[in-house]
Order: sequence, then C-alpha cells, then structure tokens
Amino acid sequence: MKPGYIPFMGGRPERNLVIGADDILNLVILLNTTLTVEAFINKL
Repeated sequence: MKPGYIPFMGGRPERNLVIGADDILNLVILLNTTLTVEAFINKL
C-alpha cells in the first residue's frame, strides 16, 4: 500500500498540525462566497 493510503472505514488520518483560526476563517469566507457546494469544493 502507498504511505498515504487511508483504509476504507479506517477513520480520520493523523494530523500533524492543528487547524488555525485563520484557516477556519478563510473556509467560512469561502463557504459564504460560493453559490454551490460543488463550487466550494472546486475552490479548495
């Protein structure tokens, strides 16, 4: 298996860094400025 492989139903992968307040704010802004979920995902 590849090093980054996540097994089906294996849960969330280990996170090396904590999501910061700036990252959350940027996601909230992006979520509120896109018209559809598809557009939001495409901008990620």
